[in-house]
This record gives sequence, C-alpha cells and structure tokens, in this order.
Amino acid sequence: MLLIGLDAASDFSKFGYAIGHYEHGRVRIKQAGLVDSLGERNALVSIVVPELRAAAKALIAIDAPLGWPASLAVELSNHQAGEAFASDKNAMFRRATDSYVKVLTKKNPLEVGADKIARAAHSALAALKCLRAESGLAIPLVWDTNFAGMAAIEVYPAGTLKARGLPD
Repeated sequence: MLLIGLDAASDFSKFGYAIGHYEHGRVRIKQAGLVDSLGERNALVSIVVPELRAAAKALIAIDAPLGWPASLAVELSNHQAGEAFASDKNAMFRRATDSYVKVLTKKNPLEVGADKIARAAHSALAALKCLRAESGLAIPLVWDTNFAGMAAIEVYPAGTLKARGLPD
C-alpha cells in the first residue's frame, strides 16, 4: 500500500511530505521533501498526485487537525461582538478527538482554534483539496483499517510515540 505522510505547516515552503510503501508491517520511504521548495514547485501536484494515480490503495496520513469542534461553529455563527459565549471554553476549543487522545496518551494535542495550529490545519485541508482535485480521486476520511482505494486520516505523531512508550 502507498503511504503518503503530510506534515502540515501554515506555509507550503515549510509543509513536508513523505512517500513510502507499507508492506509486511514495515514502511519503506521512497522520497521526502517540502511541498514548495526551491527545487520543486508544489510537490503535491508534481510528485504526490502521480503516485496516487498509480496506486491501487493509498493512505494519506496528515499531521494536522482536519476538523474543528462542533460547538465552536455553533457559537461563532450566532456570536455578536462583545457578547459572552454560552459554551464552556474546553467545549469550544477541544474536539472529542482531542479529549480521547488525552485519555489514551495523557498528552493534550494542540487546540485547533489556537494560534499556528489553526493555520496549519487550514493548509492541510487546502492540500487535501488539491490532491482530490488534481488526482480526480475522492480521498475520503476513514475511521477504520478496512478501506478500499484512497483514504486520508488525521495523525498525531507525538501521541503515537507516547502511546507506544517511545520518547516524544
């Protein structure tokens, strides 16, 4: 299976990618770099998309939040400047995913609505949109290991390392 890793950043000149192949429980890295670097203009289109088109099965693992807390959307759509919010701060800025990761790993992920992580999340979603448009593939988010074709997931590498007892 083709494995594409995307390490999101607010700017594509700092946004990393890696292409690997997962076989027999191991990943072999084929290529890695920055999405927008001096030697390669938009590697998503020129390098990643051809790999996706050629693959029978691929998983895109994105190190960035791919959604915002539901209560944040509700609160912001009804908010008037100067008025207080009805929701608790944690409910507004932490997703259910973040709370679950905290329980499992004892580590708080960055809150998607805060500072630079929101900008990285925005870029990650733009990258996923680009991959879908340029490849012509749907690339849905998946929630279990049994999927066919192309799919994407949100990953939290520091949480994975912590959960496996490795230094994070």
